[in-house]
Amino acid sequence: MKFLNQKEAIAVDEELFNEYKFSVDQLMELAGLSCAHAINDCYGNKTNNKKVLVCCGPGNNGGDGLVAARHLVLLNFEPYVYYPTKQSKELFVNLTHQCESMGIQVSQECPTLEWVDNNIGLVIDALFGFSFKPPVRESFTSIMNVLIETKVPVVR
Repeated sequence: MKFLNQKEAIAVDEELFNEYKFSVDQLMELAGLSCAHAINDCYGNKTNNKKVLVCCGPGNNGGDGLVAARHLVLLNFEPYVYYPTKQSKELFVNLTHQCESMGIQVSQECPTLEWVDNNIGLVIDALFGFSFKPPVRESFTSIMNVLIETKVPVVR
């Protein structure tokens, strides 16, 4: 298996947008759906705790996380979304609305390490995508510490 570096991932994205005319909405839906199915394939029968914390960042990767949460409900998981910097763009407002309409709790309050370790079976890290450039903003340090210290599996 080969992992793409940042430059290669950007090139794939540009090709999908420019040559194949995919929209952001389409790519987000495909990414979130694929992520949800990969999680189901890897963890669906291996855990009794179907509660999933989905940590969503402000960019398209966060949008992918919102879509994944929606599809995870359909795969019998119980997602809880941590979305600290909700976006005002229509696409993100709609994705958040879709999650909430399906009964998914979307919160801007950072979960504690204790809460995650005691209540969650799996964490999805959809905070930053391939365009991320350090340093991590202070508003994300609390959740980053939870992700580093938790005993719960984290999918990135």
